[in-house]
Amino acid sequence: AQAYENLGQMETALQYYQQALSASQTSEDRATEATILNNIGGFYQKLGQWSEAVEFYQRALAIARDSGNRATEGTARTNIGATFVAAGQWADAEAELRGAIEIWESLRTGLSDADQVAIFDKRSIAYDLWQRALVEQERVADALEVAERGRARAFVELLSLRVGERSAAEFAAPAALSFGEIQRVAAESHATLVEYAIVEDRLYIWVVSPDGNLEFRSVVLDRAIPDIAVAANRGAQLSRGMSDWVRGIRGDTSESAETVTTRLQKSYNAFIAPIADLLPDDPEANVVIIPHKELFLVPFAALQAPDGRYLVETHTLSIAPSIQVLHLANQQKAGMQPSPTAGALVVGNPTMPEIT
Repeated sequence: AQAYENLGQMETALQYYQQALSASQTSEDRATEATILNNIGGFYQKLGQWSEAVEFYQRALAIARDSGNRATEGTARTNIGATFVAAGQWADAEAELRGAIEIWESLRTGLSDADQVAIFDKRSIAYDLWQRALVEQERVADALEVAERGRARAFVELLSLRVGERSAAEFAAPAALSFGEIQRVAAESHATLVEYAIVEDRLYIWVVSPDGNLEFRSVVLDRAIPDIAVAANRGAQLSRGMSDWVRGIRGDTSESAETVTTRLQKSYNAFIAPIADLLPDDPEANVVIIPHKELFLVPFAALQAPDGRYLVETHTLSIAPSIQVLHLANQQKAGMQPSPTAGALVVGNPTMPEIT
């Protein structure tokens, strides 16, 4: 059925879906029935028939709850939330996606590191869509909390296990940061925090200044960087386009030096220019960049402004995987004992090479 759906033969695909659904019901295979119902929901969602999509997703959800299958329940609630997002029903989407995330996070408790990351990777769309629903309701501080919750949890769990030297059975995941706590991290770090999130075809950017002020900007990616524009299947193709774009920035392709420079300039216009007025004027003031997805591979320090200067020339930059990780690092640093020795051994090259 999915093969025909991918070929655009929708009537034939639906016939096969209905046959498969009937067969699963006859054999009383409830798990397969729920999977097929989810697939049929996706079929109607692709056609833009939102109410029909939700109906089939809810039938899958009912089976999952009856059978205690939490993974299928999480899938169904994520799908319902995605449908509400597509339909512009933001409050309904928020409720479903919040429930889906609670399921995914409960499933990760006590799992191996690999399994935790796998679940996060598989269901990260729920975090992204929840942010979208909140942004559309102009609740940008709440959206920042969700962005942090999504990207920090698996990494922080792993970090806490290593630092605290506790077994997985004893470990309780730290609570996600509230916006008030995020403001305190900015103040304690004496830094402007710049957090990015790629959500569907948008780039969300939050800027938290050391005094706690929050500003938010949203950029349509394929308008900011027309080179990655696509005509169809925007989500998947934008992701591939961003990956190719970043590889070109880093010189990982056969691009000429001139082309790489052009990409650095265009990337500045896309990633920095929208928030340039929010960054500190003092080049010594700390700016912490928290990237997302493909942006982790962007050499932010080398992005080139219209005046020819690189970003590192005008700002003191550092990179963090999340604000919560920055918070834990600050806590660990504060708890470190000072060295009993007064001196330090500094090793360096006294003769620097000339750059031509």
